[in-house]
Amino acid sequence: MIGLRTNICSNNSCEITISDITGFKDVNNPTGFFKPGVDTALLSKEYYIDDVYLITYIIKNNPDGTFTNIVFEGNAPKLVTFDDAKTFLEMVEEAGVNQTAALKSDGYFSIYHLAIPKSSIRETARASAANKYFVNETTKEVFFEDTDEDVTIDLLTLLLGETSWKNTNISIIKTEIVSKCFLDACLSYILEKFAKQYRAGSCTKNNEELSRLKETRDLLFAISNTIQYYVEFGFYYKAAKLISDVSFCSICATFIKNTTTNCNCND
Repeated sequence: MIGLRTNICSNNSCEITISDITGFKDVNNPTGFFKPGVDTALLSKEYYIDDVYLITYIIKNNPDGTFTNIVFEGNAPKLVTFDDAKTFLEMVEEAGVNQTAALKSDGYFSIYHLAIPKSSIRETARASAANKYFVNETTKEVFFEDTDEDVTIDLLTLLLGETSWKNTNISIIKTEIVSKCFLDACLSYILEKFAKQYRAGSCTKNNEELSRLKETRDLLFAISNTIQYYVEFGFYYKAAKLISDVSFCSICATFIKNTTTNCNCND
């Protein structure tokens, strides 16, 4: 059985890059993909790298219990072509599996990375399971194999409703993150403004402005640290609710005019 692995990195532009680092099966990586023509796959979910389509979803978990799908290019199924002369990283890069997505706001996100068998291996033992799903190699749609008739399914609905993947032929890894990138960008900008005002000469220093900046700095610093505390203890929804409850827009709009760093003003 393969065990998907991903690497998730963030950057200063409030983007995240999701990379598949599952690798190939060997002594040091017993749950990697099997190599076509090299390994022998016999059991359920013992997939060759070109047996499956790799798909990634980023779903925002809203504090009110609803969900928002972050649509990006990684939602499209990607099939990796095996080439013994190339590394695993080179293969997934060429197939466009590794993706970068821009987050438009802070919050609590679930990242799903899936390997779903292609329809041409539906009769093989490695694609067997109590509940079987496949990707149609022509339409790229996901369907459920039914005894009467195959049923096309909405993958997002399946992700939000499926509680156990053990009885399916889908391999999946779910990662939960909380982003406070926009909040920290606002805090950083205010810290810079505060430092400049603090260093101003006694004749030019605006003590009223300095006091206002100090209060805003302290407030955002406390909020940022509280969110971090919640995340460290796994209270993701509490972190998301705090992000939602605090009006970063009204706090930061005075200082930040760049629409790409708007502290959730676009929510």
